[in-house]
Amino acid sequence: MITYKKIERIRHFQKTLPTIRGFIAMDSFANELKAFFGSEFDCVLKVYVHNTIDSYTEIYNDNDSAAISSFLDKQLSSDNRISTIESIMDLIEEGESYKGLKNKTETFILKVYHMFAGKIVFDSSIDEMVKKCNSKNRPLGALGDDGMLEGVLGKLKNYASGLLDKKETSRDDSNYINIYNQNNNSVNVSIDIKIEDAREKIDELGLSDTQYKEVMTKLSEIEELNKSNESKGSKWKKAKDILKWIAEQGIQVASIIVPVIGSILTKQ
Repeated sequence: MITYKKIERIRHFQKTLPTIRGFIAMDSFANELKAFFGSEFDCVLKVYVHNTIDSYTEIYNDNDSAAISSFLDKQLSSDNRISTIESIMDLIEEGESYKGLKNKTETFILKVYHMFAGKIVFDSSIDEMVKKCNSKNRPLGALGDDGMLEGVLGKLKNYASGLLDKKETSRDDSNYINIYNQNNNSVNVSIDIKIEDAREKIDELGLSDTQYKEVMTKLSEIEELNKSNESKGSKWKKAKDILKWIAEQGIQVASIIVPVIGSILTKQ
């Protein structure tokens, strides 16, 4: 059975693997994998045979790394919900990197709030923060703090864990983005209207020419993403890059564009 903690550990192994060089490091790493996976870890490694520093060559090291990489990849392809969980983990890692950075913390919280509206029940303090951010008379300065950020990250972790607790029935059932009941055509029309509305709001912000062109270009990319027939997983990967860019643009731009992306990712 795959769990949130197990996926976290596998991802840790994947990140560590490229640094494993030499007999001692590989032998220790292989033992760690065997201890964690037990009988599941069935890789036939050169380090078991060429078990001395001198006999364990670079080629053997590369072969073992490739075998382990293949094994770990297979582990993460065993359940069609895992790609969704990994996307949420990527989002959590992004949030972790913003600790102590109030402006980015606020933008991140706003992004998560809109992306998971209807799926996660946020604390009242987060609801109030979002209302203030969207108000025409919003207070000066950043509204988010590390305490709020920790709360949001905790909600994301619990949500991801909950997805794995649900009985798997189909790929669509395992998607965490699935809140609209309208058909695709009507949803697309609604999103097209939101995109045009976003363009009008951007016009009113008084951005510099450079930023204005950049934002409008991103809106065009978002429009193409909406029209695309790609899978939700593929759309999510592209949306992540756009969302990272949005985090650098400030709260005004984020408050306009993030809800549009959320609508695209949450349509059936």
